Amino acid sequence: MTMQGQWFGFLEGSTPGHVVLDIDEISGRYSGTALFVPTDSSLPSTAALIETEVNDPIKVTSAIFAVNEADRSFISPADFMASNPEIIHPEEAIIELMTHNGDLAARYTTGTPETGIGEAAGILSQQRCPEKSSYAPETALSWNEYKIKVSEFAPEDYVWRGQTEPWSLQTSFHRSGRVNLHRYVFDDIPRLQAALLPHTATFLNLSNPLLSGGLYSLAQHHGYPTPILDWTYSPYVAAFFALHALPKSPDRADSVARIFAFHRKAWPQESNPITHLSFARPHVTFTDLVPLENNRALPQQALAMVSTVPNIEEFVRFRERETQKTFLSAFDLPWSERDRALRDLRTMGITAATMFPGIDGTCKELRDRYFD
Repeated sequence: MTMQGQWFGFLEGSTPGHVVLDIDEISGRYSGTALFVPTDSSLPSTAALIETEVNDPIKVTSAIFAVNEADRSFISPADFMASNPEIIHPEEAIIELMTHNGDLAARYTTGTPETGIGEAAGILSQQRCPEKSSYAPETALSWNEYKIKVSEFAPEDYVWRGQTEPWSLQTSFHRSGRVNLHRYVFDDIPRLQAALLPHTATFLNLSNPLLSGGLYSLAQHHGYPTPILDWTYSPYVAAFFALHALPKSPDRADSVARIFAFHRKAWPQESNPITHLSFARPHVTFTDLVPLENNRALPQQALAMVSTVPNIEEFVRFRERETQKTFLSAFDLPWSERDRALRDLRTMGITAATMFPGIDGTCKELRDRYFD
């Protein structure tokens, strides 16, 4: 069994708390991060980088750092104790991990007999994302029934997402099998920034949160894996994306396209989600990104969902159970409704030409209209 993936759990011991462990397997090595959040709110969250050969069990000594909750930056133990002299923050931890009946047994040990030994242990469970969505509508709707249904939703409260099939909600970054966002932020994104410099008119300054968000938007727009999922403010734009790529006469007459509605207004938000990717507490957050060199964002009425978890739907269900609120709803449209819906959407000005400004979108719109 591999330790690759994202793991959650609670550790009991001298300093108990929750832990999030993100591990990628790269060329025979595990490269990952651990974020420990103590139950004692007077203590800081603690982060560790894990680099070791692929083994089971593993035992590694890692430097550990306090995490600044404001910007997710590291604070050295010395700097932290200078500001908090009443708290002793160890400089390293011995981290032990072992697979156990599909889960992960985890233990950490810090300190010395002179300074005092700290330790805690527990079982971590993995975040896995199924192929199909765990949300199911009561029944598939006709196009006319869908229009009636969406009229009942307050437009300022909800955002929408259309998919050709009822797949689980998951970002392209997590679909790649990767989970270590620290590696992504500090290795992959600077590499992408350097490679894009000859092709963009804007200098992609990663220290500027506005331009950093623009880079993620640009990468998402051009197919680079990101921890972003695209949504729209319009239920009709969502319907277009659910249906437009389907064949005119689908062979799978019983197949359905999926449209999600998300109660964005009621959803608890994380501040600065793009800058809070590395060593972030698990979160799913909506944000407006600067549409850097992307003329599709405005007509698509686009909005970004940023996720640090592989299984978005399970995270949403957890919040729904916790708050006794419904955040996510699902609607299915039969593929057989495709032509009827697209004709109607065309009268609303929602076509391939308007959704994808440029030569490709225009040619596709004319092909749809006169050849399909």
